[in-house]
Amino acid sequence: MGSETALSTRIFFKDKENELNGPFNESEMQERYRNGLLQKSFVCYFAKSDDSPNDSILSFTVDELCARNGNEAPFRVPSDAVSLGKALALAHEKLRCVNEEISNLLSQCADITQVRKKINKMEEERKMTSEATEDLCIFFKDMKNELVGPLTERQVQEWYRMKWFENSFLFYFATSDDYPDDSTPSFTLEELRTRNGIGCPFILPCDAPAEKTRAYAVQRLRCMEEEIQSLRVACADFLRMKEQMRKGKTEKENNKKKSTTSIDNPVKQSCTCLENERMEKAERWISILADSFLAICQFF
Repeated sequence: MGSETALSTRIFFKDKENELNGPFNESEMQERYRNGLLQKSFVCYFAKSDDSPNDSILSFTVDELCARNGNEAPFRVPSDAVSLGKALALAHEKLRCVNEEISNLLSQCADITQVRKKINKMEEERKMTSEATEDLCIFFKDMKNELVGPLTERQVQEWYRMKWFENSFLFYFATSDDYPDDSTPSFTLEELRTRNGIGCPFILPCDAPAEKTRAYAVQRLRCMEEEIQSLRVACADFLRMKEQMRKGKTEKENNKKKSTTSIDNPVKQSCTCLENERMEKAERWISILADSFLAICQFF
């Protein structure tokens, strides 16, 4: 059985330029090794004669082959090497997918503390701006320089349509319990018409105090609602990723069982141990990420 496998197996290797060479038989590779043409870091692939090597084909460095088979004949084809490589191919692919998911999820979870702080800050801003807009009013000085107000935007707009205002009138935006003084920003009617248009000049100007302007408050509230909704969507994505990771773990367990059946030689045992180590590492990451998921869910 071993000789039949050797005859039907070809060896490829990647040189220092990362170019694929082959196929070669065992004696050809042995000759190249004796002539010093193979560096110990070169990766060798064992495949059937009609196969092209890829990530699913069993591979060893020259140094690993020397450690396994000795320096005299390092290129002996491992017993059932090709079948073992194909048996592990599915486990490799599943592990690769899990590693990609772990990497993506870690990048998303890296700023979870910042996300929490951001939400808290937005909630505080939303409360402040909501309270500010409830008491926001408009004042103006008439031709006698007397202060009139507080008035709502609707009231001032109605008076404007009745042409009660002169272009030189000064308008102030403040809260009902905070009457304007010399330090309060003021705008003439002409300035407001230039800023906001003739039709609705009393939309609160963007350079009035931000915490006391309805336009700014409405805009901030809308943006905060959108950002909070985006974070909720991200949380839902985390939960879906958790479910995918759970399924990936189950599939890896099944592949682990398949890959450990019929282990009857040191080569198989060594390769399977390597796979098991990688799987266990992935499972540890899955456990950590699951804890992160629970923290996120509790927060939201």
